[in-house]
Amino acid sequence: LMSNVPIFIYGPNNIFFINDARKTKWAYVENRNSVLNLEKSMKNILYDSNLRKEILRYAKKKSSDFELDKIQNKIQRILGSSQK
Repeated sequence: LMSNVPIFIYGPNNIFFINDARKTKWAYVENRNSVLNLEKSMKNILYDSNLRKEILRYAKKKSSDFELDKIQNKIQRILGSSQK
């Protein structure tokens, strides 16, 4: 993401992170087991600049959920509330 390269995932929807990526659009997902579909999807993500921008926008939004400060603050709140 730091280099503005969108994430491309090839795999089945029954894997949690692949399904999440497809639903929330933080990666471009091809889930059909087909060389033809894989080739088409790869061309889409490589050459469609609007698609790339959209995937990057959603991925950056999603990545903010995993910022270290947010995680540390949440853990501290949990630990603080458990001591009462």
